[in-house]
Amino acid sequence: MKSESKRVYYIVKYALSFFVVVSALSVIICCEGAAVCEAKEKISELDVEKFVTEYYKARTKETIDSIGDYVEDKEGLTELIIRQKIFYHYGGGACENIEVDVYPTSDEKHWLAVVAYDVTVEGFDVRIPGATVEAVGKKKDGSLQIVNGFVSEEEEAILTELRELSLSDEVVDKINEVTVRYNDIIAENEEIMKWMLEVDDAIREGMVKYYAGEDIFEDEAVYIIQKGDCLWDIAEEQFGDGMYWSKIYEKNRNVIGDNPDLLYVGMELQMGELD
Repeated sequence: MKSESKRVYYIVKYALSFFVVVSALSVIICCEGAAVCEAKEKISELDVEKFVTEYYKARTKETIDSIGDYVEDKEGLTELIIRQKIFYHYGGGACENIEVDVYPTSDEKHWLAVVAYDVTVEGFDVRIPGATVEAVGKKKDGSLQIVNGFVSEEEEAILTELRELSLSDEVVDKINEVTVRYNDIIAENEEIMKWMLEVDDAIREGMVKYYAGEDIFEDEAVYIIQKGDCLWDIAEEQFGDGMYWSKIYEKNRNVIGDNPDLLYVGMELQMGELD
């Protein structure tokens, strides 16, 4: 049981932040990117709360490909999306009952957001509580973004401040409250622990396949967009002829949208037989 509990910790850490975890913080100063909130001179804690809530609501099976609009650093986005899609593939649900507490930093451009939520799992009546922390930054145009890196020594002071906030008694107490509920549910529902271990194995296997350039959902003929992909190259790889790009597009128009050149990392395309 002790080894299983240790594995559950890694599920907590890696299974798409859906379970109780205080993630390591890092911060990046505002950069160019898609605006999500209207530009403002002064951003309130309520603005940050609404932004983070929208971000977590976007992390659903149907809209997961859109979360790149909220996150500045795209480097770790692919892994996040793939892990989350595997989570959904095994019956995991979206975040519900989202609650966000916001803590500002001294520069008035960054905030620590403590997020608590519940997730459903197909076949189980209980909801699994989870909690994590997010760093939020204000961009030059006044909009907000989830930030997870820093680019200058000047910003290290803000990074330190965010880390100190994440370890404050108030934040730790909030996380611990969710942890207690989480542990109680796991203790009372052995099947949920078994399910989590199964998901953990699937995520590990999926990431190995991803880095080996293999299809993660090969049995279902699904292709997950990677950095630098275009439909022509995908058609050549999957069907031996780039001209099949239009058939791939038509089959996945509801996912891709009106612009076949606009592909997001992590986007899931159906392959199989093309009409």
